Amino acid sequence: MHQLVKKLIAWCNEGISIDQIKNEIENCKSIELLKHIYSKYSTVQNEIKPLIIERKQRLESLDTQLINTKDIVESPNTLPNGINSK
Repeated sequence: MHQLVKKLIAWCNEGISIDQIKNEIENCKSIELLKHIYSKYSTVQNEIKPLIIERKQRLESLDTQLINTKDIVESPNTLPNGINSK
């Protein structure tokens, strides 16, 4: 039975190139979607795993660079002569 499932998955993935999968990974916007891609292409998981991990790290890096809006300080409206316009 297990072999039949593997054959079925391989058949479903026919026609999908690694380049298409790489493009899908590269355009992925969340870690949840990366997990989905990884499970979706089970026949090539060993090949795409390093790409998934790399994209995950870049997504996590972006998350740490975000600033909460409450932490943003407005700059004063200063005129060219250095006087505050408020």
